[in-house]
Amino acid sequence: MRITTSVLIEVKSTEFIKEWVSKGKGISVLIKRSILEDEKRDLKIIPLIPPLLLEISILFLKSMKYNIWIQKFIDHLRNPAYNPFLQP
Repeated sequence: MRITTSVLIEVKSTEFIKEWVSKGKGISVLIKRSILEDEKRDLKIIPLIPPLLLEISILFLKSMKYNIWIQKFIDHLRNPAYNPFLQP
């Protein structure tokens, strides 16, 4: 399927995007978890193949670099057993 856009808008509200799409005014790419169960009756969800990967960054104060809780959090995110997005 080939999609050509005629208008491109940028908004910060996921709720606005879902409302806009449910009224037939456009399409969007959203994180699956942002769609509530009752919204699925109005929205058509199509998985992307291959799936998109979301790159995230962690920011913290330099002075907190050796904080035990920050280190535990980072270790948790890097552990493939707890993070399904990490490649084995």
